[in-house]
Amino acid sequence: MSRKRYVSPEDPLVNVQYAHKLAIASELASAKNEFLILGRGSAKTSMFLARRSRKIAKEMPGSYQAFAADTYRNALSNVRPVLLEGWERLGWRKGVDYVTDIRPPAHFKLPYKDPNGAYRHTISTKCGTFFKLISMDQSSSGAGDSYQHVYGDEAKYLDFEKIKKLFPAMRGEYARFHKSIFYRGMTFTTDMPSIGDREHEWILDRAKEMDHERLEAIIQVGFVLNQINIAAFHARKNKDEKEIRKQNRLWKTYYPLYYNLRKDSTFFYIASSFINADILTPGYFKDVLDALGKEEFASSVLSFKQSVKEGERFYVNLGNHHAFDDGTDTSF
Repeated sequence: MSRKRYVSPEDPLVNVQYAHKLAIASELASAKNEFLILGRGSAKTSMFLARRSRKIAKEMPGSYQAFAADTYRNALSNVRPVLLEGWERLGWRKGVDYVTDIRPPAHFKLPYKDPNGAYRHTISTKCGTFFKLISMDQSSSGAGDSYQHVYGDEAKYLDFEKIKKLFPAMRGEYARFHKSIFYRGMTFTTDMPSIGDREHEWILDRAKEMDHERLEAIIQVGFVLNQINIAAFHARKNKDEKEIRKQNRLWKTYYPLYYNLRKDSTFFYIASSFINADILTPGYFKDVLDALGKEEFASSVLSFKQSVKEGERFYVNLGNHHAFDDGTDTSF
């Protein structure tokens, strides 16, 4: 496996899709949980969430999955349109591969349980996977269902105390879906939270859940499997039966290792907007720097965590619950 082989983009059998290095690492890792803090313009929804949600939908056909947002307005006007735009880039078409807010057409597979006509704020896919949009400002919106995977964009706007209420709903149909690495997993993305703006920074705590050595091993084995796939592609194209059998044996050797390494794994990563610099171009960064100023540019684009002194942290979070009405606390 030391000799690398490549697939030509000009090959008519090849469907070319472009992605930056972090997107490739995310794809190779394919961890159960993924938490990403990325600068503005890094395609959090249209690339990362779109690729991962489509992959999980195919791997767990017929499952129920939830998209959490701070409000329905944000989910419907900002999150879902960009997500569907990403699906379209990957080849899915509305009415053919997915529909929104309506009963799915007859050629679609069905989810493992009937939605009973509740199609408002939903996405149905041809593989039977059923996505439900959940608003965190309406705690009842996620009640009564069980979900096999949960997603969230702009996690800095999501209160962790409310997100936690979704965790008990991440259950159901173990016998049907437990073989998928993504079963009962989570995927959340955001740009760097700002403590000064009272944004939620719970996603930063997920860093301690990632085993760095394990993730490196997963990605390394993923690269090996990718080379096996390329070699198998050429073997099938050349109708080389001996080589096809050889690559099949190699796949059966390496894939169990890849699968077992990914069990209950977490991929956490912080990256600046420069991961998408080829698309954004240098002019974008200059314009954003001029508009935001150095401090906000460092946080929103470079993904530097803002440092807040202890006293400043106290006053930012000072609320009505810290005061009482008449100046006397009778509980003492």
